[in-house]
Amino acid sequence: MGVAGVMPMKMSIPDLFPPHQPAAVTRLDSLGAMAKVEGLWRALERATTARFVWFQGFDWCYHWMQHHGSDRCQPLVFLLQDAEGATAILPMMRVKSRLGLTRLHMLGAPHTQYANILTRNGTLDAASLSALRKAIAAEQGIDQTLFDLVPEASALAQLVQGHVAMASLANVSSQLDLSAFATAADYDATVGKKTTRNLRRAMKQLEQTAPVRLAVVRPDAPEFAGLVQQCLKMKTDWLTHTGRMSAAVEQQGHAAFLTAMEQDGDNGPLAFALMVGDRAVAIELGYLHHGHYYAYMGAFEWRLRNLSPGKLQMHLSIQWLVDAGVKTLDLLGNPADYKQNYASGQTRLASFAIAGAGLYAAVDRVGAAPGQAAVPAIAHHMAHQFSGDAQTGIQFRCVTH
Repeated sequence: MGVAGVMPMKMSIPDLFPPHQPAAVTRLDSLGAMAKVEGLWRALERATTARFVWFQGFDWCYHWMQHHGSDRCQPLVFLLQDAEGATAILPMMRVKSRLGLTRLHMLGAPHTQYANILTRNGTLDAASLSALRKAIAAEQGIDQTLFDLVPEASALAQLVQGHVAMASLANVSSQLDLSAFATAADYDATVGKKTTRNLRRAMKQLEQTAPVRLAVVRPDAPEFAGLVQQCLKMKTDWLTHTGRMSAAVEQQGHAAFLTAMEQDGDNGPLAFALMVGDRAVAIELGYLHHGHYYAYMGAFEWRLRNLSPGKLQMHLSIQWLVDAGVKTLDLLGNPADYKQNYASGQTRLASFAIAGAGLYAAVDRVGAAPGQAAVPAIAHHMAHQFSGDAQTGIQFRCVTH
């Protein structure tokens, strides 16, 4: 028996459906191959009605691999298409650890916040699911396939149907339904009296120094890159002062990655900055996709912590989102008190670690009894290289490259 009820299997992902007409699966294993299908990829992003798929978009995946890829971390993207264009894209990557084990991760781990498949409507038919399973199972030398933070009722949840999620890594993400508010004033009316007093107190004290305003900055603005770098520095300061660590935040090249993504119509990166005069004292980086806003990372000036400038920034940002017609504020995974205070609903997230035939071969090489206790022990160790930092909004998942 494997970790938390996961039974190690010699097949990576079994085909759970009867035979169907096979769907065409294209395997993309380089940045060049990804770039060649950019048009198909972006067209599917623009057409999709699925939720929780921003982190499977072209900009996120291509630029993450461009800035964080290496000889030991290479893209492996599965593309399904028909006569009308792309129907599904599952972005993964092959990661070789220093121990010599090779795993399939979702492309962008540890920074990717949802594991999913980009589809037209959030579901896949049986033939497409079967084709994807076979394509993944056909990959040679894979010791383990990891699907981390899979939203319930998603296309990827369909793909892993039949596998048991790791109970120890169960998670939830928190959302606020902004469609319930016609105007920012309607939202304000739902905020408690104590919170309102605290926000007004913070505003009044900050205004003693200089005028306070919310700046909403798109990636084409000259100040965007500076705000990204400042946000990462603020977050690093917060980690230091609170005795925490996050390789995800501090990973080399991350600022360059975050500033490489572009706006596509109304979709794309946003930086919300609480400005006191010309100084940003709290910054939030997020992504807007079809009316769904993903709050990726927030940080504030540590010396102002007693005023909670981050909460004031969040409040003003929500006002802006409501007035802009955004339907959902997504605070992402890892439960936290502040998220519960904002959220009107939650989405269950599951994680799966599926042992491949290569893991059994690795056990054989070190002389352990194959298929016995050693395999679950190794699977358990590998799966629990995962840990979370509920305060950063960024999942820390062990980076092996």
